[in-house]
Amino acid sequence: MDEENLKSFEAGPFLYTPEAIADIISPIIKDKIVCDVGCRAGIFMKHLSKYAKEVIGIEQEVNAVMKGRERGYNIIHGKVGVDNIPDADIYYVWVNPPNLVLVIEALPNKPIIIGNYHKYPKIQKYLKEKEAITLYIPSFGFIKNECGQLNTFGISFLWPK
Repeated sequence: MDEENLKSFEAGPFLYTPEAIADIISPIIKDKIVCDVGCRAGIFMKHLSKYAKEVIGIEQEVNAVMKGRERGYNIIHGKVGVDNIPDADIYYVWVNPPNLVLVIEALPNKPIIIGNYHKYPKIQKYLKEKEAITLYIPSFGFIKNECGQLNTFGISFLWPK
């Protein structure tokens, strides 16, 4: 999938789960090596693996890494920006907003799929400056995270020039 096709990328309004998000981005990650940045214990890696050629995770919280490895996921214990980042075709990032810009800046100049934190002006400004392509489902689109919390759903796509 190229940048032009992403501009018409669509998703329907419903409750978004990790599985649904993986289904939505499946044309982009199909047969690619994907790095799930901040993967925790690998919940999302399971769903990315249905489409990607390979999924590698990087996570700084040691207990989450160990739990993910117990589940059979390839997770590297490390901190983005400090430790070596796994080489991948596409990076998937859904981290806490205070760290998001720092994480994006530390990644290689390759495509990045980002959870869109549209309520944070600093992140909105950053994504606009980076000319991110955004898929955003206002008010009626939600994602349910591992803790069962609902958040408004959105994804941004950063593609290197």
